[in-house]
Amino acid sequence: MRGVLESVRLHRSTFNYIEKELYDYPQTKRHLKKLHDDILNSTPPKHEIRSTDVSNPTFYIVSMLTTHKLKLRMEEIIFVIDVAMVDTESRYREAFEDKYWERPSISWTKLSFDHDIPESTLYRLRSIFINKIAESLGMQTAYNGLSPTDKVNHIQQLQSK
Repeated sequence: MRGVLESVRLHRSTFNYIEKELYDYPQTKRHLKKLHDDILNSTPPKHEIRSTDVSNPTFYIVSMLTTHKLKLRMEEIIFVIDVAMVDTESRYREAFEDKYWERPSISWTKLSFDHDIPESTLYRLRSIFINKIAESLGMQTAYNGLSPTDKVNHIQQLQSK
């Protein structure tokens, strides 16, 4: 589980974004369900121009279900978090579920005590867990964690070769 996942350090804003998605996971699931139901129960827009074409409300609903960008993004985030949770050992999964979904205000120290896991281990596993999600979402690149100047220097070195 180490190796590749720890070799690239995420930029702080990317790390914070993914952690925010973890905290929002239950709400995202509820919002996705509501959006799905809204699309299913919606009526197709009325066309101002009358034509002899037959309207197809089923096609409209199916196309909305398969192309709605917000819905697709929420499904991707939920899927990636679910996969990362399944891949995590059960005692650590319980700790993460407790921290992110059940008691978000609990400190990592208290969480460590409650689940009998060393605090340093929790921090390390949290980092690995979030890196795994970032990698699945395509947010983990070789340039994460580098300053803008270092990125430019590296790109210039590659171009000069």
